[in-house]
Amino acid sequence: MFYFKGREKYICLITIFSFLLLGLFIQILCGIDFSFLDPNNNQINNPTIKGLKTNSPEWIFSTNETTRMNHLAISSDGNYIIVGSYNINKVYFFHRSSSIPLWTYELNGYSLNVAISLNGDYIVVSTSGNNVYLFNRTSPNPLWSSNYGSDPVGCIAISSDGNYIVVGVEERVYLYHKNSSTPLWSRYTGDYFFTGASMSSDGTYIAIGGYDNLYFFNKNSSTPIWSYGGVI
Repeated sequence: MFYFKGREKYICLITIFSFLLLGLFIQILCGIDFSFLDPNNNQINNPTIKGLKTNSPEWIFSTNETTRMNHLAISSDGNYIIVGSYNINKVYFFHRSSSIPLWTYELNGYSLNVAISLNGDYIVVSTSGNNVYLFNRTSPNPLWSSNYGSDPVGCIAISSDGNYIVVGVEERVYLYHKNSSTPLWSRYTGDYFFTGASMSSDGTYIAIGGYDNLYFFNKNSSTPIWSYGGVI
């Protein structure tokens, strides 16, 4: 049994605690594989820690064309990935099991945004050609597309169940059902450009915003429930 008096008590406790920390540090060091140090130039190559998985990708996709993958989205279950390219006007659709696309589609401009439903069944793509496309994952042929003339598409969103799509273009908001390219409704707001949109899981509620204003809608009406900074 140990007996400590006064100041000596605290000195001994600090010493014991220091030894415990040193032991823990040594255990951590023993778990690290230091083979990543190159003896020739002492450069770090690929450090690994025992018991942890490496960070190697499942697969890598690259085209034979000079391109940039500028927008992508993945389904919630991780099974499907949609990727839009910048300068070759194509969209690529993948299953997680392979780097070979399930399909590709040539757009009328480079992709601006992509969105995907919860289970990956429905995909929305907007382009610099002021178009929006809706796809079903089973086919590269769009279910429908819509063109907005000279009005640029600022943002898109799709409900988790894939039933509703909201599109923000210059000065106007559009709401669609997946079954038709004819809008359920549209709303003039006068906003120069919309930068972001989001929907509730079933598409009942929609939030969409631009440079200065935010609007909150119910899908059943083109009149906002409220707006912040904007005029209803």
